[in-house]
Amino acid sequence: MEKISLGTLGGSSSRTYATREVTAEQVSRRVHVAIAMWEEPWKSGDDAERKGWIIAIDGGKNRRSVCEDGVAERDPDPLAVEALEAELAKLNVSARDVWVVTGKRQIALRSLLQKAGFDVSGSFSPQNRAVRRATSLMQRRRKATSIRVPEGERRRRRKAAREAAPETQWLPSYSRTEARDVNAVTISCDASSDTHSTGSVCFVASTGDYEVETKSTTASIDDLELVALTKALRYAVRVGARSATIESDSAGALAAAHGMHKRGTDGRRRGGIRGNVRRDYYEAWREASESLDLTLKRVLGHSGDPLNKAADQIAYLAMRASVHPQEASEAALKKGIASSLAEATEGGAPRRRKRRRRGRRGRGQAPKTT
Repeated sequence: MEKISLGTLGGSSSRTYATREVTAEQVSRRVHVAIAMWEEPWKSGDDAERKGWIIAIDGGKNRRSVCEDGVAERDPDPLAVEALEAELAKLNVSARDVWVVTGKRQIALRSLLQKAGFDVSGSFSPQNRAVRRATSLMQRRRKATSIRVPEGERRRRRKAAREAAPETQWLPSYSRTEARDVNAVTISCDASSDTHSTGSVCFVASTGDYEVETKSTTASIDDLELVALTKALRYAVRVGARSATIESDSAGALAAAHGMHKRGTDGRRRGGIRGNVRRDYYEAWREASESLDLTLKRVLGHSGDPLNKAADQIAYLAMRASVHPQEASEAALKKGIASSLAEATEGGAPRRRKRRRRGRRGRGQAPKTT
């Protein structure tokens, strides 16, 4: 059987690393803008969606504003750009003084903004001063779009048509654990899913160790991200680390973890994450917190962080390889894993990090989160 190349295995879809990188020049711009787009189905009438935007502008002290609107059956992207230009005109601000951030999937919107002369990033970077306001308002406005009508007038719910998923050929799973008695380790976690039948979880450690597991599952991406965190905790205990920083780009998984550190878990499904996944994480966290200093840290996905990029690539490649015959895809997958690890850990050697003194926590104390 003819073997497939690494390029074919990776596919043609962009992983958007370049569009999400933040530069010092962008952060230093006088005006920061965050555009949050939303869409919600109407709960009455014909099949239709209402789409809208929240534009938060932060120009420094006493120069903040928000504009919002929504439309039905129209492309909202050009209207959002026009609204931004109108608001900036009121503030007497030109495009060259502005840094705009959008959601990572808003490719068409970013293209229009760039044509209009704006410097744009495809991520809600916390370094953008307007992000927090835009995202919090977006969540509230989305809920307000649902119209309450009498039961007899409501549109009947229809089951979403499921796309035909490629047949799973094999379930790639690999790991390497060579480090022992580690003083400090950073572990980055990620997951990938086809949303139908297959998902992969992965962690990559600063020691050069890693684990990737692919399984047949219909679990949500937050489920899988929490599974990756669980594996990272167990790895930190296994190698005898005295302190560990565990990174994830999943806000949902980190929120679930933080909640369990405070309140424990009753083994029930909460926040879209299954009870058994929560229980496994909580047990791993309790064991790890007994013996090492833990820090949970959120990183921005696809932003260039070397370990996070490697974990993302390996999980994605393993999930992609699962739909090709093993004899055709395994060599390309192993090559991709080796390349990702070499790039992230400088050829497999542990990264040199500045050692910082940290106070020891009491037994069972919740890890710090950043």
